[in-house]
Amino acid sequence: MNAILTLGERDRVPRSPPWRQSALDLLLPESGLMLRVQGTTRCACLASRDPVSGSVYAAMLLVFAAMPLWVERALGRSSHRRSAGSPQCVRKSLQGDDAMLELRPTCEHCNQALPPSSLEARICSFECTFCADCVERVLGNVCPNCGGGFAPRPIRPARRWKDEAFLGRYPASTTVRHRAVDPQRHALFAAALRDIAPEQR
Repeated sequence: MNAILTLGERDRVPRSPPWRQSALDLLLPESGLMLRVQGTTRCACLASRDPVSGSVYAAMLLVFAAMPLWVERALGRSSHRRSAGSPQCVRKSLQGDDAMLELRPTCEHCNQALPPSSLEARICSFECTFCADCVERVLGNVCPNCGGGFAPRPIRPARRWKDEAFLGRYPASTTVRHRAVDPQRHALFAAALRDIAPEQR
């Protein structure tokens, strides 16, 4: 019976209010309404119980009261493990308000400067950043890191038009990722992808 009640309470926990309120929901009926109906006190109620069954009953009440906190912590650890084991681009999306384009400063191949306002910046879905010339002449619109296609990088507003959504609050990255692509190796990699539209890869 205890196992059934425990499993039932565990299923109820994620839909409950914060754990402290759940604990009160479990304990107050026992300590309040039932004592009033019986016309007794807490001490008299505890003294009248069988030592074994009373102890088990009290222990189960404590388990039920603490279970929301246990489940909350377990869910928090599980979410942290999923985030830590995910690729960098996925981890960014789990970080809330700061998940946004890095606006990397240079082309990964030729290291040409690509400031936040550049119209020459091209990115893939994982934010690999190259200049338009390298994408067309060297890469053939095939990302050397994932095989996807490229699109023009959006330009973050330099002025504060609304709230905090502007470059001054969220500046561009200053981390240079200069990793020149081997044209011959990339040609072999891109040969099977060049004639496939990016949306079909």
